[in-house]
Amino acid sequence: MGQSTNSSLKEQIIAKAWSDPAFKASLIADPKAALKEHFNVDVPDSLEIVVAEEAPNRVTLVIPPNPAEYATEVSNVGDTW
Repeated sequence: MGQSTNSSLKEQIIAKAWSDPAFKASLIADPKAALKEHFNVDVPDSLEIVVAEEAPNRVTLVIPPNPAEYATEVSNVGDTW
């Protein structure tokens, strides 16, 4: 899967979470099961998904992997889902 597909999937997941409170609750509680059930997406066991809900008074800061530490690893996770 290319980046545009991932972006589209992310947009679909967010839109469903906004419109379906039960899906949002399941996504927060068990992201892999929610993605499988609602989008038929199999997330590999090697990939951990963390769902965090932002709020007007809370911002989530995501710190990406350090490229210097990550360069020795080979990963196709972006191509997986």
